[in-house]
Amino acid sequence: SDDVRQRIRYLYQRLFGRLPASEEVSLAIQIVQQSRQARQNLNSSGIGQVDLKIGPWEDLCLALICSNEFLYID
Repeated sequence: SDDVRQRIRYLYQRLFGRLPASEEVSLAIQIVQQSRQARQNLNSSGIGQVDLKIGPWEDLCLALICSNEFLYID
C-alpha cells in the first residue's frame, strides 16, 4: 500500500501483534520522513546512491525490531 498509516499499522500488527497507538503512528511517520530526508541528502551530495523508496521503511523496521517490546516478552 502507498498509505503510510496503513503500512505502519501492518508493521505493528506483524511485529507486536497489536495496532499502534496514535502517538506511535506519529513517531513512525517522523522516522520515515527523517530517514527519507537523510537519504536524499546523501544522494544529492554524491556520496553514493541510496534507496529512497524502500530504505526509509527498512530503517523504521530496524528501529521497531530494536525496541524493548520486540526483544522482551511481558
